[in-house]
Amino acid sequence: MDQKTAAKAALVHTCLVCWVSINTNPKTFKQHSESKHPKSPMVPVLVDVRA
Repeated sequence: MDQKTAAKAALVHTCLVCWVSINTNPKTFKQHSESKHPKSPMVPVLVDVRA
C-alpha cells in the first residue's frame, strides 16, 4: 500500500448508526451525527470535537 492509499483509508469514518462511510475529518463526522442521529448517543471520540 502506498502513502496516498494509506492516507485515503485513514480518512474514512463509518457511522455506527446508518453505516455510511464518510471520507472527511472528525468535525464533519460530528456534524453528520448531530444532524442525522440527534437522539443517538455521540461516539465518545467525537464528544470533544468542535463542530
